[in-house]
Amino acid sequence: MANHSEEEQYSEDSDRDYIDLDLDHSESSSEVLPDPYIELENHVKDLSLKVSEYENEIKKANSLTAIAESKLASEHALVVKFSIELAHSKEKVTTLTLANKVLEDKIVSLNDNISDLQKKLHEAEVLSRESLQKYEVIFAQRTNLFAKIKDMEDKFLKRGQTDQTIHMNQPKEFNYYNPKEGIGYKSPWYLKCAISKTPTLYDLRYLSLGYKIIFMKESDDPEQLKEIEKKEKDRKNKHSIPFNYSSLNASYATQICLLSKASFNQNVLWLRRLSHLNYATINQLAKAGLVTGLPLLKFTKEQLCLACEMGKIKKSSHKLKVEHSTTKPLQLLHMDLCGPMRVQSINGRKYVLVIVDDFSRYTWVNFLRSKDGASEIIISFIKNVQVRLQIPVQVIRTDNGTEFKNRTLDSFLDSVGITHTFSAARTPQQNGVVERKNRTLVEAARTMLAYSKLPLHFWAEAVASVCFTQNRSLIHKRFMKTPYELVYNRPPSIKFLRIFGCECYVKNDKDNLDKFSPKGDEGVFIGYAKDCPSYRIYNKRTRCVVESTNVDFEEGVEEDTTPAPVTPGISDDLFEFFYKDLTEPANVVPPIPAAVQQAPPVMVSTTDISSSNLQGTSSSSSATISPRSEVSPASAEGNLPTSFSNRLRR
Repeated sequence: MANHSEEEQYSEDSDRDYIDLDLDHSESSSEVLPDPYIELENHVKDLSLKVSEYENEIKKANSLTAIAESKLASEHALVVKFSIELAHSKEKVTTLTLANKVLEDKIVSLNDNISDLQKKLHEAEVLSRESLQKYEVIFAQRTNLFAKIKDMEDKFLKRGQTDQTIHMNQPKEFNYYNPKEGIGYKSPWYLKCAISKTPTLYDLRYLSLGYKIIFMKESDDPEQLKEIEKKEKDRKNKHSIPFNYSSLNASYATQICLLSKASFNQNVLWLRRLSHLNYATINQLAKAGLVTGLPLLKFTKEQLCLACEMGKIKKSSHKLKVEHSTTKPLQLLHMDLCGPMRVQSINGRKYVLVIVDDFSRYTWVNFLRSKDGASEIIISFIKNVQVRLQIPVQVIRTDNGTEFKNRTLDSFLDSVGITHTFSAARTPQQNGVVERKNRTLVEAARTMLAYSKLPLHFWAEAVASVCFTQNRSLIHKRFMKTPYELVYNRPPSIKFLRIFGCECYVKNDKDNLDKFSPKGDEGVFIGYAKDCPSYRIYNKRTRCVVESTNVDFEEGVEEDTTPAPVTPGISDDLFEFFYKDLTEPANVVPPIPAAVQQAPPVMVSTTDISSSNLQGTSSSSSATISPRSEVSPASAEGNLPTSFSNRLRR
């Protein structure tokens, strides 16, 4: 109850307050509004202006949105257009791809046709050669036949005698004479000549009447006349049979002895009786009648004899190739590793890797310390030669050695697409190109060492020089060109070549020389540089190999008639003077025996050698010489003979 009274009192007070406020408002309405209301109106006006501005901006935004939508629509149209063009281009690419595939198939078929035509052409060439050979044989037979015919005609016509008489045989009664039976000629030309000279002799009217025509030389000798009359009477009294000239016109042929074939048991029986003699000799004995008791039969080898195969079997002969299998350089490379040599080179090499191009016979040589480095050398060589010649290597052929059969080399060849073929075991003939080249290089190097009287430690330099010169001097019989010209398409220049092992003088460019110090050193020419157009010289003073073009050569013109042998066991005495040059001071001149003295040498200066003369000798050098060009005294001492090493230590 108390709460209810309080609420009623609060409501009455609030009503009283509202009445007071209404009275106050009615009283002040007639008065002027205060300043806050004016500011509020101004603020409302400002807000209305801003609202109008916002509406304008919204209109502008709507217009910009419409413009953007129009641009977006145009861009969408362009995208649609480009997508349509892209679809058309894809269709064109698809059609072109199909056309390309069709063309590739046609190219493959054309290549097959070309290969077939080439095979047919080769067969035609073989047939033409065979036909030519047969023609030559037939022509020779024809010539022999003409010679025989001429001899027979001379005998028949009795040429060379003073009198010649042709008698016509008496024809049969009531039959006309047939001239083909009466007289015969092997050549129609002789018959025409006879008819033209004596037409009456071949007149059928005279021959049908049985006249006998006699040609005789006019002579007053009564004995000749009586002899002729006697022969005529004798012919009248006896009945003569016409001579059959057709047998004379028959072609003559050599008689052929036809033998019956021996049975299988007879073949085996006589083979065993004659101690397994070959059938060719047995047939010769039977035909020639050299022995008695052997039946006149033809013995043939119908099957293999086990005893003959076990006792007489031998290696099969390697037939020569009928046609050339290569048509361009680097299509087939033959490789072989030669060594180990009993004497190390000046750089410690013992093996020689020889590489020969099958097409041009161009040769490269590389020197190795061991077989393990063969794979790396081959990989590096293939990369360099393909870049230098711009021709891909297609096939390499080697033996079955482990230096060629390994994973390193196989993986590289598989990655670049090179085929690796091998020769059969114990059949070096299948890789005979490089095997023969090995023998050629070794023989030439041995000859050069014997002539120059250099130690055997320079065998690598001799092999490299031989390879370098033979690439520019040998002639390929198939093309009548040098290997260098077949590879590089230009003839080689050989005017810069020098005699291997000749004495020379090289300019000293390394040491700091005084004004009165000698500017040159004595040396020995040992080959040509690989990477630059220069010569390789062994300097006797420094015992090092240098490469230079400032060299004066002393080339002798007469050959030494007493070349020293190259046997390792006598190398101490063989190279005695050379070792003295190495050990004695430079100002001491060793004595030269009279047998070794040569004619006055020819001084050849090479200081004016231009790079063009040796251009190609470095880039196309056939000899890959080891990069180590200097030999230390210690290593040289280790490679020298024992007696010389002891003297050097003392």
